[in-house]
Amino acid sequence: MTAVKFFLKKHKINLIIGVFLIFTALLATNSILPKADDNKNVSIYLEPWGENNIVVDQTVQVDVNVNADLPINAAGATIDFPQDKMELIAISKERSFFDLWTDQTVISEETGEIHFGGGTYVKGGHIGPGTILTLTFKAKDPGEANLVFKNAQVLASDGKGTDVLNRIVNLTYSIREETQEKQPPSADLNDDGKINMTDFSIMTVAMFKKYDSAYDLNMDGKVDISDLSNILSQIF
Repeated sequence: MTAVKFFLKKHKINLIIGVFLIFTALLATNSILPKADDNKNVSIYLEPWGENNIVVDQTVQVDVNVNADLPINAAGATIDFPQDKMELIAISKERSFFDLWTDQTVISEETGEIHFGGGTYVKGGHIGPGTILTLTFKAKDPGEANLVFKNAQVLASDGKGTDVLNRIVNLTYSIREETQEKQPPSADLNDDGKINMTDFSIMTVAMFKKYDSAYDLNMDGKVDISDLSNILSQIF
């Protein structure tokens, strides 16, 4: 009997157990690693800064967001909006996780379309929620205003540009005429009967959160330094 055969015979049980453990470890590792055919959710959606029931002449902001369960590095779409119901007055990339814009963002007022495309240089791509653009609209006429994605794509960070988008969420605004003159919110933000530094502190926090009309003291569609100034002028 050769030395090899003697070794195999003597350690047969240990070798079988070793192979089994290695095979089990490989299966466990494979189950942890993401697979191309895993059922991962990748969505693109429109999220309003506040309620979607609004009045004529009201200014509203909408985030164009993505949420990805797997790494992505690019996205593009066309968004339709009813130009007879809403006017697009601004597009902001300030809060975008994109750092590369492959197509010039184009607004077509006559057809009511917004075109955009871009991506990120971040190594490994982007996972989870993120904002691409922030759109600012002004309501023009009563009725339903549908903001709808067309030709949307979200591309995986896989070196192939695989389109992994599997969920789209559009947005509908209900626009009505203002039935009575709206009164501005009180600067007494905590309703304690006083306007003081507590209200100032509350407003400071509100400025960095999503728009809430309860803090829009001058009713200009934004919560910013002017609302903070409003409180200061009533304290001193």
